[in-house]
Parts: sequence; C-alpha cells; structure tokens
Amino acid sequence: MSNSLDGLTLLPASAGSGKTYTLTERLTNALAEGDVQAERILAVTFTEAAASELRGRIRARVLGSGDLVAAQGLDEAYISTIHGLGLRILKEFAFDLQSSIAPRLLMENEQTLLIQLALSRSDAIREIAPDLKRFGYQWTAWSGSEASQFRNVVATLIRLLRDLGEPKPISALADQCESEIRSAYGQVLKKSTQALATSLRSACQALLSEHPHSLVDTCANSKTAEREFRADYDNLRKAADTDAAEFDWSLWSNLRNLRLLKRGSPPLPDGYEYLATAVMSVAAKIERHPGPLNDAVAHMRALFRCAEDALGAYAEMKQARAAVDFTDMVTLAAQCMEQDQLAKLLAKRLDRIVVDEFQDTNPTQFSLIWHLVRQAVPAILVGDPKQSIMGFQGADVRLFSTLLESYPDAVEPLPGNWRSAPGVMDFINAASKGLFSNYARLKANAKASALTPLHVINFEGKRWSKRARAPHIADVIRRKLANPECVVNDRHTGKQRRARGSDVAILCPTNKDLEIYASALADLGLPAKFKRDGWFESEEVQIAWHALQLAADPEDRHAQLFLATSDIGTLDLPKSVTSLLDDGAIADPVVDQLRQLATGASVDVCDAVPHILESIGLFEHISQWDSARQARANLLAVIGYAEEFSALPADTLAAQGFHGKNLSIFVSWLLTVKDLDNTCPDAGVIEEDAVNIVTWHSSKGREWPIVVVCGWDKKIAPRLPDQSIRYPSFDDLEQLSQKAAIRFVPNYAVKEKRDAAMTALQPEAEDAARREIYVAISRAREQVVLEWPEAALASSATTRAALFATETSLTLDDEHVVLGKAKIPARYTHLTDADAAPDSAVGGDQTSQAVYGRALLQSDNPESRRAFDSISPSKLHEAEGAAEDIVVPIEVLKYADPIVFPDTDDPAALGILAHRFFEAGSEHLDQVRRCVEHETAALWGDAAEPILQSLEQQVLAFERALERELEVVSIDAEVDVIALSGEATIVSGAIDLVARARDKTWIIDHKTDRDTDPHRVAVRHLAQIKAYREMLERLEDSPISGAINLVRSGQLILLGQIR
Repeated sequence: MSNSLDGLTLLPASAGSGKTYTLTERLTNALAEGDVQAERILAVTFTEAAASELRGRIRARVLGSGDLVAAQGLDEAYISTIHGLGLRILKEFAFDLQSSIAPRLLMENEQTLLIQLALSRSDAIREIAPDLKRFGYQWTAWSGSEASQFRNVVATLIRLLRDLGEPKPISALADQCESEIRSAYGQVLKKSTQALATSLRSACQALLSEHPHSLVDTCANSKTAEREFRADYDNLRKAADTDAAEFDWSLWSNLRNLRLLKRGSPPLPDGYEYLATAVMSVAAKIERHPGPLNDAVAHMRALFRCAEDALGAYAEMKQARAAVDFTDMVTLAAQCMEQDQLAKLLAKRLDRIVVDEFQDTNPTQFSLIWHLVRQAVPAILVGDPKQSIMGFQGADVRLFSTLLESYPDAVEPLPGNWRSAPGVMDFINAASKGLFSNYARLKANAKASALTPLHVINFEGKRWSKRARAPHIADVIRRKLANPECVVNDRHTGKQRRARGSDVAILCPTNKDLEIYASALADLGLPAKFKRDGWFESEEVQIAWHALQLAADPEDRHAQLFLATSDIGTLDLPKSVTSLLDDGAIADPVVDQLRQLATGASVDVCDAVPHILESIGLFEHISQWDSARQARANLLAVIGYAEEFSALPADTLAAQGFHGKNLSIFVSWLLTVKDLDNTCPDAGVIEEDAVNIVTWHSSKGREWPIVVVCGWDKKIAPRLPDQSIRYPSFDDLEQLSQKAAIRFVPNYAVKEKRDAAMTALQPEAEDAARREIYVAISRAREQVVLEWPEAALASSATTRAALFATETSLTLDDEHVVLGKAKIPARYTHLTDADAAPDSAVGGDQTSQAVYGRALLQSDNPESRRAFDSISPSKLHEAEGAAEDIVVPIEVLKYADPIVFPDTDDPAALGILAHRFFEAGSEHLDQVRRCVEHETAALWGDAAEPILQSLEQQVLAFERALERELEVVSIDAEVDVIALSGEATIVSGAIDLVARARDKTWIIDHKTDRDTDPHRVAVRHLAQIKAYREMLERLEDSPISGAINLVRSGQLILLGQIR
C-alpha cells in the first residue's frame, strides 16, 4: 500500500483537543482563500446535532467576515450524518441506479418488527429452537430466557452481515467459520458419536450391574455426600438406560467426577471405586469427543441459515413497500460509489471532504467514504482510536488505525487539550501513557481550577456492593453542592461560580445502574437527570392508555375501574366495585366523558389521541405533579406514536398482525412498541439543579466540571458465543468489505474448550476496556471523582480497577494519586466495612415530596403525606418511615449458625435464593438445589457450594426450631394476601410463611439484611409484619403473632406486643 495519498489529512484528535474548532478554522480559511466553495463541502458527522453545530459555526464565521454568498451556499453543502449522505446519494443517482427518487424510510420500530417477523418465518430456526439448551442457551436472571438469548445472537449476526454490505455468499462465510472453529478446537477422536456413547453406556451398565442401588443410604455421612451420591446415581442411570450419552455433553462432564472415597467418609462397597474409575476414564474422552465440536458447528450453521432466511424475507418486505432503512442508505450508496464513473461524477461536485468520528465507522461506511477519498478530493478524516467504544454498533477501530499506520505523512495530531484543567490533564496524560503504548502527551490549555484534580472515595473491605456504595457517592455530591467553596469555571463566562447539580455527572457501566444512583440522590433530596425505563408503566401513560382503551370500547370494565380509581378519577376501589356490580357501570366524570367520546371520536387515530387526552384534562392534571415535565414528555410520546401509527402502510401493519387503523388497533399496537423500547423520552428541559447520571458509553462526546466515575469493579471478560468481523489483511482498503468475513466463537459445551476460547478473546476485551476507561476519565473539566472499590483489585477475575491499577502503576498515598512517576494532588474519603449500610437500609433521610392529586383528599397533613394507588407490604416501611423510637419487644431464638454470603451487586438475587430454599422446605431441597446450581455458580464460582450447603442445613434447623420451640403443627409457604387500607390503597403481597401452632398462628418473613441487629431489623420491617397481620386477622380465628427469620445470623426474631 502506498504511504501517501494526495490531499489526504488524518487528524488524530484526543478528547478535548478542539477538533470542531480546528475543522471550522480549516474550512472557513479555505472558503476565504477561494480554495473551496461552500456548496461543494461534504462533511460527515456522527449525529445530526454535530452536523448542525458544524454548519452553524462555519456560517457564523463566514457571516462575520461578510461573505453572504458562502453563508447562503452552506444550505446546499453535504453536511449531515453518514446516513444522510447515503440518502442524498441515492436520490441524486436514482436514475443511474434505476431506483426510487424518494424511497420511504422505515422507522426504527417498524424495521425491528419486520426483521422479527422475517426471522419467525425461517425454516432453519426450527432445527435449533426445540433444543436450545443443548446449544448452550440456559435461562438466567441476568440474560433472560433461552429464546431471548437465541434471538439476540441471531440479531447480532444479522447486523454483522448487513455491516459487511454485499459480502461473499453467506454459505461461504459459514464455511470459513467452520474451518476456523475446527482448527481452534483441536484434534478429536476418530470414533463415531454412537461408538463412544456405547462405550460410556457399557461402563455405566457394568457399574450398575454390580451396584444397582444408590450409595446414599450406605455411604453418605453429610448432606454434600448425600447430594453427590444421588446425582451420581441419577447420571449413571441416565447414561445406562437412555440414549442421552449420544447428545448430552453435560452428562459426560458430570460422569468425569464421580464421588469416590474421601477422608472421614464411610468405605465404599468392594469394587465400586474400580468400576467408577472406569466410567470416569471413558467420560474423560469428552475433551476430544467429536460430538461437542459437531454440535458447535451445527449451531453456527443454523444461525447463518436463520440470518440468511431472515435477510431474504426482509429484503422482499422492503421491496414490496419501496422502502429502505438506515443501513440500506449506506450500503446502497457504497455500492453506487463502487461504480467508478458515478464516484468520479460525485467527486467533481466536491471541493473538500471532512469526516468526523472516523474511528466509529463500520466496513460499509468506510467503503463509502474511501471510494470518494480515492478520487483525489482533498479530505480531512478526524478520529481518535482511544475513543472507539461503539463496537456493539459495528464500529471497528482497526480501520482508522490502519490509515494512521499506512499514511504517516498525512497524520497531523492535535497537540493540546482545551477541556480539562491542568491538574486533571496531568491525571489523564499519566493514565493514558500506561493504557496505550503509543500515547502522545497533550498540552493542557484550559484554565486552572480551584478544585483538587482528584477525589478518591476509597471503599475499603469486601462489603461494598454498588447499592451500598451509591448512598455514599450521593452524600459526597450533596456535600460538594452545599459547600460554598466548591466553585467551578463557568463554561460561557469563564468566571468562577458555585457548583450546581448540572455541573456533576455520575458515570455508570450499565443502564440498570442508573436507577440505583438516582434513588440514592433522591433519598438526599437531590434531583437527577437520567435515561429512565418504564415509560409504559408510568402513571400518566397508564391513565392515557386506559382512556384510549375505554374510548375504543365503552364497555371495557377494567378500563372503567382503573380510571375511576386513578389519580384523575373520583372514586375509591370499594365504591367503584360496588357501582360496577350493582349498576353495571361506574358513575365517574372521566369515565362518562370517555363514553361520550367513544361514539363521536374521529376515526383518524392521529387526531383522536390528542383530542381524547385533552378532553379529560390529562395535560392540565399532570401539570401539578412534581414530575410534570417528564410526565408531559411521556404523554407527548403517546401522541408521537399515534402519528407514527397513522403513517404506517396497511400492509406493514398487516404483516405485524394488525388489520385496520382504528383506535382499538392502536391501543394493541402500543403494546408491541413498549416491548421494543420502554425508555422514557427526554423531558427536553435544562435542569440546573439535576445531577446527570449516564453510562460510560453515552458519556462519549460530553463533558462536565465534576465527573464521578463508578463501576471500577465491573469484570472484563468476553461473552460466548462471540461474533465479530475479521479481515485477512488491510492491504487493499477498496476491497476491504469484499474480503471481510465473520468470526464466530461458540459457547462450547466442554469447559476446557470454553476456557481456551475465553482466554484467546481476553486481550480484545481488555483493549475495549482501556478505551472505555479513557473515555470515562476524559469527560471531566475540573475534577475526577473515583469510586474506588479496593476489593476489585484483589478479585480473581480481571476488573477495570485491576487493569487500570496494573497498567498505570497506581498507588494511593495521603495527598496524591501516584501513576508511575506522576503524582496527582488528590483528596480522600475513606470508608470501611463498618460504614456499609445493609442493602435493605441503604439511603439517607427520606425527603418530603410535594403532594398532588387525589392523595390530598384523604390526608390529614397534605404537605407531608401522599396515598399510593397500590403498594407492597415490604415497601410500607419506606412509605411510612421507620422511626427509631418505636418500642418493639422482641425475643431472639438462635436456631442455626450464621451464613457468610459472598459480596454481590444484586442483593435482590440473594434474597430470592434464600426464599426459594425456605419455600421449598426440607422435602424439596434437592429439587431447588438443582434449579439454582447453575445461577449460583455463575454468581459466586467456587464459593457457591458451601453457601448452598449452609442454606440446606439452615432450612432443616429452622423447621426443627418451629416444631420444638414454637410447637408448630403445619406450615403454608407463599400465602397470597390482598386488602384495602384506610387510605384506599391496595395492599397486596405474599406472606413468606404462615406457621400454625396449637394456640396461635405465626406470620414469618424471611430476610437477608446485612444488618443483623435484632432491634433494628424488627423496627425496619415492623410495618410489613403489621400489614400482613391485619390482613390475616380477617381469615384466622386464633391469635396472630409475627416473626422475622434473619437468614444471615440464623436467628428467629419473635415480635411481642407492639406499642
């Protein structure tokens, strides 16, 4: 490859290096010198907002110089996103391509639904769908169902194939994948699957013929031995009596580790160990067994066929609708530019090409741009490989990196940083030097700050889950905002001013984390701005949806009941139900209004939806809410969906299963939209007091004075199956997409093969983590706050903290953070395990919320209380407040040894695990163990086994204590209850355990609180126990008492008379 290209300029632009200013200067200078005409500029940016900003800056500069002609010509310039450029090319060359001059653009939701529909029609999907578990798909609380995991894998493959543009035939790509899989897997045995299965079956039959019964009764002297002997026997029987050995590779793996004689255990029967060793010897051949390899290949090929079927059907759907989607815009434009005469024709219309964020291009986008650059049009390509974190969208950092290596004479790095204060820049420079081998130090050009560059919140010890850390992060922010000496440089005036909420950003690894930190801020009265889930479930959208439902069907009783008892209604639940049963209808103004609208409502959904919402005064009603801005945005989204629905062609709706365009169909269609995207829209306002909470990824391109970087304990590990685009070489950039292929690394059934694959992929995962770290720490203008969990450094897995500390040679001293030879001034907040609040008690003082709506009707103190439509008893202590001065006489019954649970970021999962064991009881411990073994192993690794054993022993001890100490004669687990409180609030839930003794009934609630102080636990959960008791008193004749089973400490807290 030539190391020069006429007119090409490559601008490596690190974070804050002033790339937009540089591009503006270069283009305006070229305009002023006559080298470029405004309408002959092609500028591609990552977002529409960036395109608008670039156009606006250039226009302001040329207007300032008095060049009105150039300013007017900018309206004709090609300044847009890559998709906008693609669409313009398709329109300008429509006759050459013999395509529509105005193709219809598919909406994103419409595209997703059509691809899902196309996939459902695939014949190949039926080959693998019935037995997903065999191919490595297994339900977990984190990844969802087997079917959803499978859909995600296919969707990723479809995206990769589309990113390639028009690659070689899909079958050829699958052939390449198979060759690579077989090569990486290694040599396998020559024997057939059937022959190997016969040898395993024979070995198992030989053992069982001599020892036909389980060794549980004769050789098990512990629960662990009992469980293992029982599992061994079941596996031996399965292998001996069925054909499972021909396809169940987990069975082979299990039979590699039969339980043999252990110290302190009873002796095994004569000959058992010899025969068991023979079974294990045969089962050990699973590492070279051809079956798992063949399954992995079959899985891959089935996925490729599914993707091929789906893409073919989807293409037919688009053709029938004369439509294109966003990917088509780029793919078809790139194919157009492959025709040399068309590329030359477009190049003649251009004086300058500018592409921003070039590190985030995928192969097709690269191909489109590169075909134009090769036409010798002067081009400026701007990017930063260190900030390439959009791989999940198809971006490939290797493309821009290859250009930088191939054309060194064209490289002009931007040398300075105009964002971060000198102290922060020292930190970024020192950190980046450790993270990247070729990092060039940037000069700090920004104004100095009054703030210490770094603030380390050092969480010492092992008890710090993210839920435990979040309240302390919120408190640090509260103290900063309350401190008059915490001042920042105003971005617009350049003067110092006191910091406010919008000057602070909390960066979290995932969207799920945002709610945790937002809740912690709310507990301290601090507002937060973040991307919320739960749009459809929000109160205002539920009211709107039921209103539309009732307008569509005036006889819908559920909609009547919901609206009459909602915040906009006038009745409580008993009155509404009585009215409905006695009169067949509910007399409520809102319900009556909607009944009248039902007959006269417009058939045009686009007009009907806003009319219905306005007629019931919903917008006016929500304007009194604390969350009025967000509620209004959510309702406007409903109206926006109505417009989208009205614009959809009838055949598109029919393909989705919706026939017609009336209001009733729209109400049902909204449910499918909710399943695709349930994110609340941005309220579209600037809230100066609201703290920003964003993910590491979504922080890219943004900046704040103070940035809190959380999530350093996140593990760095690849996920299987892994799918990505690979290139044999970068020698011919014009043919790059044609030569590209798909890399597929299966989730092998054999652990050793799976571990080897993960090890091979680990360097790529760590490279991605380095770039994510760089993006996160480079967002700050004046101070970086590190949420630093010490335990993450000692983790057996590689965490972001461990990677960062190792590669930057990080050490913490009293007043500095030391990175190699650089010493960065820092302040510290040290927190130990003793400072970690129990997860159930996380949060500060509850702040009063302004009261609005129907809650005012039944509140003695309208300024301090608000009634809920419905609530769970477990949340009552939050709603009512748990006063520390409540007197709760208690008796503590110690029934078992404490359990030391490993730290977890998901205390809810821990609570669910404990509840499942106590719900199952002693009779079903084996079944519940089999159900949770996979999840707990994934969560805790080797530590899972002793935890499960402890839980089993505790359940047995718990039941003995109930029988002996409380004289319980019968128990019922998970008893559903529902009642209406005095505030017309529906209280519903499930009592963990109802235990009936001879003279009373016990309500027992299982808790896994970290805080094991009996008095504090009793106070914290008092409201919940009281609610359950009040509900159960209506059904039980005997006296009712409450108790709390504190699982961690093995204590039963018996509650006395409550005063």
